[in-house]
Amino acid sequence: VNLLYGMQYSEAGSVLMIHIWGGMFVALGVAAGGWIMVENLQRLTAKNAASGMVANVIANYILIPKIGINGAAIATVISLGIASYLSFFFYKKGRKNFYLMSRAFNPVRMAVNFRR
Repeated sequence: VNLLYGMQYSEAGSVLMIHIWGGMFVALGVAAGGWIMVENLQRLTAKNAASGMVANVIANYILIPKIGINGAAIATVISLGIASYLSFFFYKKGRKNFYLMSRAFNPVRMAVNFRR
């Protein structure tokens, strides 16, 4: 960031490092989108997005005064995790998808699949 934009954007590096973790939840959300369409559960999309929105507002309210711009980035990652992953747990029809996504987080399983 310093090389491309200069020292006035030096804080952006830490924000970018936090936002990168949100990519994992974005990928899970994209993958879940296909499943939602196949299962005809499009209403979950609006509910999941609303839960992420509420979480983002609350997390921003708490974290920005305490840790500033990094708090906003953390709030975004939290809200992405809630909207794209955790919210599926609270719906009976979405729980199967939640468990499948949880299995994807298993580092042992990732290592075994990587070696194949």
